[in-house]
Amino acid sequence: MLHAIERNKYGRSLRKGQVHWRELFKTSEDSLTSSVFGLLIYLPANLSWSILRDSCSESSLLPKKSGDIISYEFWPHWDGQGTEQNYVEPDVFIRFENFDLIVEAKRNDENQQDPSQWLREYKAYLNEYDDEKRSVYLLAIGGVLEEGVYLEVDKLIVFNVKWSSLLKRIKKLEDDIFLASTMLESVSLVSMILKDLIKYFGLHGYATGEWLSEINYQKSNFEKSIIKLIGEY
Repeated sequence: MLHAIERNKYGRSLRKGQVHWRELFKTSEDSLTSSVFGLLIYLPANLSWSILRDSCSESSLLPKKSGDIISYEFWPHWDGQGTEQNYVEPDVFIRFENFDLIVEAKRNDENQQDPSQWLREYKAYLNEYDDEKRSVYLLAIGGVLEEGVYLEVDKLIVFNVKWSSLLKRIKKLEDDIFLASTMLESVSLVSMILKDLIKYFGLHGYATGEWLSEINYQKSNFEKSIIKLIGEY
């Protein structure tokens, strides 16, 4: 479907006869979330976590290694006891081997994130998983004016991240892999997934072209990229 929409082969919406699917994708929060995270989970777990971690401005506060993905769920229904709601529904929940990750996504960077919503999601998470005593982090992606650590409650740390920061990290990694591809044939599948991730961002209205100042293919940076790709993934 990605490629059909990208090439304008999907026509008008079946539900809203006057709206083109490409325009719907640009404004859809759920579509952006499911498209991006739906592909990220197909990458090797430590690589997908590396992308998310390095998108955070204070990544040193996050674990370097995630371990394998145990399970994942989009829009889980959690018991809302103690939240004044019957149930609470974060956008994405990923159980890595070493910790849990809650994702609350907003479409635009217009101060849409709500700390009270994060606390409800944390309380609901404890209703479901408190007996397991695992580390948990919440990624508030999109809907933020400033990036960084916004809130620390009990064992929960909330990181504010812009979608554009995630896109920038994906593009940087894709560039590194492209440069390394002649030496590491096994990275071709990862490169294809990263390319599709960038396309999904483009479909949702993000500029995916290169800035001249960001194009830096110095030999030393290339060597570091090779070492990192081989040594960590």
